[in-house]
Amino acid sequence: MQWRLLCFVGLTVALASSETPGASKCPTLSKEGKERVESYLGQRLVSGIAAKPLIKSAESLPESCYYKLSLTVNNAGRDFVMYLSPDERFLSSGLYDLSVDPELEVTRIADNVAKLLIRDKSPRFEGTEAKITMVEFVDFQCPYCKRFSDWYWDLPESLRSQITLIMKNLPLDQHPWARPAALYAVCADLQSPSAFREVSDFLFQEQSEITAANLKEKIGSGLRPRKTVDLQQLEACVSNKEASQILERDIGIAKQLNVSNTPTLFIDGRRVFRVSSAEEFQQLLRNRLATVKTTETPGGQEGRNR
Repeated sequence: MQWRLLCFVGLTVALASSETPGASKCPTLSKEGKERVESYLGQRLVSGIAAKPLIKSAESLPESCYYKLSLTVNNAGRDFVMYLSPDERFLSSGLYDLSVDPELEVTRIADNVAKLLIRDKSPRFEGTEAKITMVEFVDFQCPYCKRFSDWYWDLPESLRSQITLIMKNLPLDQHPWARPAALYAVCADLQSPSAFREVSDFLFQEQSEITAANLKEKIGSGLRPRKTVDLQQLEACVSNKEASQILERDIGIAKQLNVSNTPTLFIDGRRVFRVSSAEEFQQLLRNRLATVKTTETPGGQEGRNR
């Protein structure tokens, strides 16, 4: 199976590093157009709840009279962006600018995503010769996350040494003990990297035996003999406001990037889709490392841009 590293279309503008005012020759969005968009989306997208999309702002895109609409929905938790054609007829969730070099556009988007993903302190396993950065959104009750953890730690050392893995928590609502487990992981990382490794490994190893009712007992009895984690400090931290804030920070980043499943991976800011085996995972990493190596050589992209 052939692998591709892709980015969300919606991130093209939402994560752009700067905004350029629309051309003054473009008309402002009419009142009728605004009402039509809100009414249309209210009927098509919001069904069964007492809320409707509202346009917060409308601006013309550079060198174009397309409208960039920033919309919000009550209780949705975040705003979203859509685009309206100059004649106020066609509405779209994304636009491609065919005048832009697609490779440069992907790189720009990925750079902005990467900055968002690595700006905060998070658990990380840093390779001794790291050339690429991989971010994982993890749920410790998710069986696929356990499988991915096995794939990662089973990587040949020559390959794993070239990767920095950063972990973000995304406990899913359908998993009853995922959120408290995430808090234990956050608190372990606040103690030390080795404590985080101990707790995260334990959660995956005992995944089939843990329940929402026995999580605390399992953590205590399972980790006490290992001496790596200060259990008293860990328990005090789990109910701490700081731990909840860090967890909510990670969840907020996931929402910004439209991440709703685990494990979700980003490599150097590029979202990875459909990792289904250890072999394909290794090939994906080798492909990315080969790309990085190419851009670092005089004949690569950096060499051509000099």
